Amino acid sequence: MPLTGRFITDGGGLVPETVLQNTLTDEGEVEYLKMIFQGNAALIASGGNFFVGLTTVTPADTVTLSQCAAAEPTSAGGYARQALSRDSTGWPTLSAVNGENSIRSKTVNFVASGADYDASITRMFLTDTLSGPTGTLLSISAAFANAVTVSDGATLPVAYESFIY
Repeated sequence: MPLTGRFITDGGGLVPETVLQNTLTDEGEVEYLKMIFQGNAALIASGGNFFVGLTTVTPADTVTLSQCAAAEPTSAGGYARQALSRDSTGWPTLSAVNGENSIRSKTVNFVASGADYDASITRMFLTDTLSGPTGTLLSISAAFANAVTVSDGATLPVAYESFIY
């Protein structure tokens, strides 16, 4: 029962619709397996949300949330990780894609307000922590073809889709 996922942007005028495959990090793989097969809810017990973030880090299976957080934009321009509740509101779409079952999150919007984000974005990530370097990094996306600048007033819409095949 392999599990994989991808991040999707619908462009929002910043980039054309883009699908970026992701890498499940080593710690993400362990947490998914513990949740599914051992009923271990420790990862989600503190509030239940997952969070999408933006970063410039170069990933590997061993990349950590601390490394992603160090390469996130600062709060300039209003940057903050976006919540995905673990329910049918946060993950409203169950479907089959090419015969593979999947679930897709709602779209969350990264909106620069009052200033540009201070870093050009190359990747997105999924974590269990609203902010900071401590927590579990579940997955990280492949890189955009070109770094994305989120300028004052611009919106970068993002969704996450997970497959079991």
